[in-house]
Amino acid sequence: MTAVSHPRSVLEKIIGRRPLMTWLLTRCVGVAALLFFRLSDGDIREYFTWARALQAGLTPYRDFLVEYPPGAFAVMVLPAQSLALFETSFLGLALAADFVILRVLRQPTSDGSMGVGIWLVLPLALGPLLWGRLDIFVALFLVLALDRLEGERVAQAGMCISAAALLKLWPAVLLVLLLPLIQRRQRPTWLLASLGFTMAVTGAVLFAGGGGGLARMIHFQGHRGLEVEAVAAVPVHWWVLAGHPVPVVHAHGSFEFPVDTVAPLLVGCEALLAVGLVAILLLTLGRHSPAPVVVLQTCTVFLVFGNVLSPQYLIWTAASLAACANNGPAVGRMGVLWVGLLVLLATQYVFPLFFSDVVTDAPAGVVLLTVRTALLLWFAVRVARLSRRLVSGVPGGRVLPVAIEAVGTAA
Repeated sequence: MTAVSHPRSVLEKIIGRRPLMTWLLTRCVGVAALLFFRLSDGDIREYFTWARALQAGLTPYRDFLVEYPPGAFAVMVLPAQSLALFETSFLGLALAADFVILRVLRQPTSDGSMGVGIWLVLPLALGPLLWGRLDIFVALFLVLALDRLEGERVAQAGMCISAAALLKLWPAVLLVLLLPLIQRRQRPTWLLASLGFTMAVTGAVLFAGGGGGLARMIHFQGHRGLEVEAVAAVPVHWWVLAGHPVPVVHAHGSFEFPVDTVAPLLVGCEALLAVGLVAILLLTLGRHSPAPVVVLQTCTVFLVFGNVLSPQYLIWTAASLAACANNGPAVGRMGVLWVGLLVLLATQYVFPLFFSDVVTDAPAGVVLLTVRTALLLWFAVRVARLSRRLVSGVPGGRVLPVAIEAVGTAA
């Protein structure tokens, strides 16, 4: 039956008819901005340095510091004879991952027009950063894992989650949070496949003699301060703006407030992060939330309560939101879409456009960061309301669309 009371939006109509053309046009604009303005390719230069060292015969973690888990080695085998060649290869690989995500979201078995629309519009709002970080591959593996779970290919889904965790450590918690959604007889397969894949990759590092350096990297990353863009950092910026100086240091590849100056805030972040993850697990155990919603909840918890918040982390959220949009009829989702769009646009102003103002606590930078944080909290409230509707016992097939529709009409 056609729902005449909820006509499809103009955006959805355009994207639904010409998704590939829309992808091509938006990506051409984004890549042109990346290459012309050079706004966000700093990390690619670091990857290039690691690739040169690896291809010169040095051992990662032992002979040179790598600030990522072993999954980052995949980009270190790209041609590194010159920065231009490496950058072109990395950009091509990132665009390929971007396109695969689009194809997965367009599976004929799902109502994917809105999921495709979110993926086309939301990441682009983040700017060229989308193709200049490893996080695009994290998003790819998350979307692939959700697709494999829907097809009950549990082993492949577990390996995809492990691949994401080998790029950024946090997806490892999904191996536990998604476990209640796996049929009991398939849980050993889920765990063995994911752990076996992880050990196969890390085993190569241990065999090469980089185990000690890998342990130091994990310890190094585990003692980060409060990143200047984190939600919890906003009151610190206003404290500085009020005339109380707090030092900012460049460490762990970012600008942060040192641990000894913001220790209570860091403890609070860790406690709230743990509470949030436990709440997601209890919700999953009690009502069997859809897997895309669990991933979206987890991304949101890390964004809001983490002591580290870099703009590229929002790529994960865009991917999980797009996967959620494929969980039912595209009714009432535009409210969530526009909130996410505003968050990403504000984030682009925070980094890279006015990042120096944020680091130096210039009034414009602090205000922009505060606006971005308020929008992010608004988005988190919407996700929390969605979770509350899940607990309310709405029948499974209609949980997500009804919840998002209610949130959209309440705004």
